[in-house]
Amino acid sequence: MSEKLPKPNFRSFIAPDEDLAHVKSIYAALVAELKPSTYLEARQIELIVLCDLEMSRHRRLSVSHLASSSRTFEERAVQKRLQAQEEDADGQDLPPIDPQEMHQIVARAYALNIETHAYHDASVAKLEARRRSLLRDYDALKQRAARRPIEDAEVIDAASVDLGEA
Repeated sequence: MSEKLPKPNFRSFIAPDEDLAHVKSIYAALVAELKPSTYLEARQIELIVLCDLEMSRHRRLSVSHLASSSRTFEERAVQKRLQAQEEDADGQDLPPIDPQEMHQIVARAYALNIETHAYHDASVAKLEARRRSLLRDYDALKQRAARRPIEDAEVIDAASVDLGEA
């Protein structure tokens, strides 16, 4: 990429829990792979990175929401067990939640928030389609650049060229 091309400023697109250095490294990797030579090509790579960032954000938000909901259900399960223990008053320690019960807690949290997860899943699918479109647009820009006439090329008439036929 030409040194004259501006560097993107991703800082304004980064959420507080996101890593600016990671986003810049993705951009650098794509620049190294795709080798933009014009402003529009560099801008297209920037848009691809922002699309990837948004997909990661939706995935992370969905997982974070599931974890938060699961913790709420886990706390309720522990509270119920504590109440049952107090009623029994046998003085035994409360056993930890077994993996099967935890699996049920997570499944219940997911099912009760299915609209949220479906929204994030649909958003990721749309963004994946957008990224494919952005890559096709990038390829079209590269093909357009390859078809540009060469400024110092001389156009010759093929009929007037001696091919040295033997």
